[in-house]
Amino acid sequence: MRFLPSVFVEYGLAIVEHFAPYIFNGNNAAAQWDAGYRKHVERLQQLQCDFGRAHDFDRSGDRVYFVRPTTWRGLQPGSRFEEHGAWAFALAKSSDQWRILAYAWGANDETDWPVKAP
Repeated sequence: MRFLPSVFVEYGLAIVEHFAPYIFNGNNAAAQWDAGYRKHVERLQQLQCDFGRAHDFDRSGDRVYFVRPTTWRGLQPGSRFEEHGAWAFALAKSSDQWRILAYAWGANDETDWPVKAP
């Protein structure tokens, strides 16, 4: 079993992603997401991301919400890619720490370029 970072809440986590099974929730959501993410990116190389400035910030008690624009770049078999999208996060404060209660990823633009032979 993999050690998962404590960035996620212990109970009640919900994740919406663009890889199967698309919705991760329940007691094993973090572990299931981790396994799904690793399978999703195993064919990718030189994966990197750049974050835009967070916006749509709102707070209600011990919960906050914000959106984080993100650009992913890397290599997939035969091409370079660039994917633009955003994460919408809901965080919950627990034991004086903010942890991810829920997030959803959505891509709004993807571009692939053929890899040129050396």
